[in-house]
Amino acid sequence: MSRTSSQQRAESSLGPLWAAIHDVQFRQGVAARMLTPVYIVCLAGLGVFCVATISDAFAESPWLGVFYLLVVGPAYFLVGAVLARVVLETIRAIIQIADDMHRIAETHDRVADLSPMKSLMSAIGQSGRGDEPRGRD
Repeated sequence: MSRTSSQQRAESSLGPLWAAIHDVQFRQGVAARMLTPVYIVCLAGLGVFCVATISDAFAESPWLGVFYLLVVGPAYFLVGAVLARVVLETIRAIIQIADDMHRIAETHDRVADLSPMKSLMSAIGQSGRGDEPRGRD
């Protein structure tokens, strides 16, 4: 059994995320796929933090606990969720910009290869970059 067939079986059974994590040549992006699980972990962490904060407030006094339960806890959760969402959306936008720039560069290279000026310059033996020194008469 070859190593590539075992890798292909692992990719099919564990999914594309597992294959992308083990891609040492970085042909596949993982960060965009991980945003949803990271957001869920952030929300769970915020929930645990709010419950701990509310329970500490109830340990101090019942009235403080009720205040934290009705006002402070939900405010912490809302602000934390919004901040986590903004950070993750910013990361997603940066990844999208990088992907778009990569596609633009590939398209530019394909269009440049089709350019009639490139064919003409190579036919007359010039690079077209102005690398040759020009003298004055």
